[in-house]
Amino acid sequence: EEQSEPKKPAASPLKLKVMDISDMPIPKNSIKLYAMEYTKWFDYDKIKTKLVLRTRQPSDYITVSDGRKSLKSYFIDRKIPRQHRDEILLLADGSHILWILGDRISEYYKIDENTTRVLQADWVGNRRPSRVSE
Repeated sequence: EEQSEPKKPAASPLKLKVMDISDMPIPKNSIKLYAMEYTKWFDYDKIKTKLVLRTRQPSDYITVSDGRKSLKSYFIDRKIPRQHRDEILLLADGSHILWILGDRISEYYKIDENTTRVLQADWVGNRRPSRVSE
């Protein structure tokens, strides 16, 4: 099957690459898969729209282990100061957040036993794209 171009944002310091699961540089069951701060892997076939790199919007949400959570609630729970929340970069599929840069990815887009195509996202810009971890 021919690989299609990633549904990706316009020119940015975020580099995206679609690959077959067998071409991943790290085994899909490796703990390193989610430990790397500036490189993340997602189940490409779960992405529904063109990806956008942006800051938060009122309808944003992320999928966490116990279900869907509004981004506002997530930031409050993580004690992110209100004045920093609009500076945090997000990789978004519509209102669904794939990745809060510098923090976590959505449980929904994680690679699982059914994954066949993977989207690798590398942040090559400023190594502190957000203030989540400060």
